[in-house]
Amino acid sequence: MSIPLTIEFRHLDATPALEDLIRKQFARIEKRHADALRGNVVVDIPQHRQRTGKPVTVGIHVTHPGGVVDTHHEGTQEDAYVTIREAFDIALRQLDSDAQIRRGDVKRHTADAR
Repeated sequence: MSIPLTIEFRHLDATPALEDLIRKQFARIEKRHADALRGNVVVDIPQHRQRTGKPVTVGIHVTHPGGVVDTHHEGTQEDAYVTIREAFDIALRQLDSDAQIRRGDVKRHTADAR
């Protein structure tokens, strides 16, 4: 079963190489978390003046039965591929953490244990 994926580029031209990298990275999420319902990826260059280098923001939004994982990671346009990989690594760690909580592998403490 394939998870629906939406890729959006803001203030940046979409390239086949970037889209391919995003799809491959999302396939990692799909492989480890088949219960995910949908995914959204936004690659953006914020519109503010800066003297050197253009910042790139990668936002990943994954909906799963236990809730939602939102990840935002910043890097430079020259390192957009690295920024995308790092953002997906962060999202995957958050999804793994949520899955551990849902399975009961992590003990929940009460708010007032005293």
